[in-house]
Amino acid sequence: IEGFDPRGPRVDSTDPLDRWIRAELARMVDSVTKSMDDYVLFEASKAITEFVDGLSNWYLRRSRSRFWAGGDVTSGALSTLYDVLVELTKVIAPFVPFLADALHTRLVPDAKSVHLADWPEASPISANDAELQQKMALVRELASLGLGARAYVGVRVRQPLRAAEV
Repeated sequence: IEGFDPRGPRVDSTDPLDRWIRAELARMVDSVTKSMDDYVLFEASKAITEFVDGLSNWYLRRSRSRFWAGGDVTSGALSTLYDVLVELTKVIAPFVPFLADALHTRLVPDAKSVHLADWPEASPISANDAELQQKMALVRELASLGLGARAYVGVRVRQPLRAAEV
C-alpha cells in the first residue's frame, strides 16, 4: 500500500482483530516449536495451516476497510499484518524453503535469507488476549454454522435474512 514503510515508526494497534491475530501467531509459534522439537511434523504443519486459514479467511477479510481508512487505523493494521507475515515466513521456512525465502526477502529487503534469521519466540499471551481468542473462536464457529445452515436451505450468502437467532 502506497506510503507504508515497514521500517518507519511503528503504531501499536489495540484493535481486537490485531490483538487476536498476534495472540494466534504466538500460539502457532509455540505449537510449531513444540511439535518440531518432538519431531511431530504433521502437527506442526497442521498448526501452520490453521493459522494461515484464520489469517486469510478471518483477519484479512474483516480488516479490509481498516487497510484503506487512513491515519493510525491503517498504520496499526498494516504494521500488524507486516509483523505477522515476517514471523510467518520464519515459521514456514523448514516446510517451504524457497517460498519462505522469496516472501521474506521481499518483506525485509535488507535480509539476506530467511534461513539466516533467528527462529521466532512465542510472546506471552495476556489473560485478556486469551479471553479474546476464546470469544473469537466462538464467533468463528457461529459464522461457520450460519454459513452451513444457509447452504443447507439453499440461501446464498449475499441474500439478506429476515432474522437470525443464536
